[in-house]
Formats: sequence, structure tokens, C-alpha cells
Amino acid sequence: MERTKEETIFEVFRMDKRGTPYTHVGSVVSGDPDIALLTAQECYGRREGCAAIWVVRRSNITMTTEEMEDEFTVSREKMYRLPGLRKKKRKKGDGNDSSESTG
Repeated sequence: MERTKEETIFEVFRMDKRGTPYTHVGSVVSGDPDIALLTAQECYGRREGCAAIWVVRRSNITMTTEEMEDEFTVSREKMYRLPGLRKKKRKKGDGNDSSESTG
């Protein structure tokens, strides 16, 4: 099936329950965003039920390429930036306490 110029690919994202993140579930082809949303609701929301659906034109999505993978590796020098790691608490009198007067 060949697409006409008016038809556009829309990517579909779905929220299963309120407060949960949206996940990509597929795509639909439509010439109109409203029809794309109705099609997505019918295809991806009706059977299992969901809280909300987004449709986004594929051409409006900006993404990285697989060649950019190295940009996402964590350097050992920056391990402190990983979530869940805490800085050590400073003890009073170690010279780094900003509340001490330098009088």
C-alpha cells in the first residue's frame, strides 16, 4: 500500500494508569491528527483500557542515533552524578563550614 502525501505516520504513546509514564505502543497512519487519535484509541486503548493516549507526528520527534551511544556512557570520574549516591556529610570544624566566622 503506497501512502499519499496527505497521509502521515503518527507514533502512539499510552498511559496505562494515572500517574504512570507514557510508553510507546505503536504507530498509526492518518491524514488528520484527530482521526489518528481516534484510530489510536481504537487500536491501542480499547482492549486493555488506559488512562490517556498521545499521538505525535513522527516527523516532529527528534531523537539520537545509535552512533551517539558513547555520549550516554557514564564516566567513572562523574559517578557522583548517578541517582541514589549521596555526598558525605561534612563535620563542623573541618574548615569547609561556611557558618564559621573568619574573624
